[in-house]
Amino acid sequence: MRVLVALVATAFLTVGVSAFDYVMTFENPSNKEIDLYYIASPIEEHLMGTVTPGGDLSHTVVAGQNFVMRSRADTFRTMIQIDDKDPDGAHEFKISFINLMGESASTLDIHYDDKVVGSAKINEPNTQGAFIHNRLTIKYMGNERLAVRAIPLKDEL
Repeated sequence: MRVLVALVATAFLTVGVSAFDYVMTFENPSNKEIDLYYIASPIEEHLMGTVTPGGDLSHTVVAGQNFVMRSRADTFRTMIQIDDKDPDGAHEFKISFINLMGESASTLDIHYDDKVVGSAKINEPNTQGAFIHNRLTIKYMGNERLAVRAIPLKDEL
C-alpha cells in the first residue's frame, strides 16, 4: 500500500511546472489602446488589463487558454490561443489566431520577421508553430495591430 501511495504522490509532484505553462506577452504596436480579456468560458470573460500604444502586458498562461484583444477605438478584435506542440512537430508550441470581426471581409495577416506566414479569415483560424521568443505580429488592413510571443516556463527556471 505504501508503494501505491508513493507512486500516486510522485505522479502529482511531476505535474507542477511543465511545458504546459507559459509566460505570454501581448504587445501593442498600434496607436490605439487594446483591452486584453481571458475567456474562461463562452459566457464568461475576465479583463486582464489594457495594453497602451507601444506597450506590452505579460501573464502566466496554460496551454488551451483563450484570450481576446479588443481595440477601444474601433472594431478590431481577435482571439488568441496557445497550445502545446504537436507530438511530432518541430516547433515548441502553437499559437492560434481567430478573426472575430464578422462584419469585415478583411483577413488578419500573421507576420514573422516581416514575412506573411498565415492569414485568419472569419471561421478559419490560423495556427502557427512557434519557438521561444518568436514574435508573431498581426496586421489588419496593412497596419500592425498586435504582437504576441511566449516562453515555456520550463525554459525560464
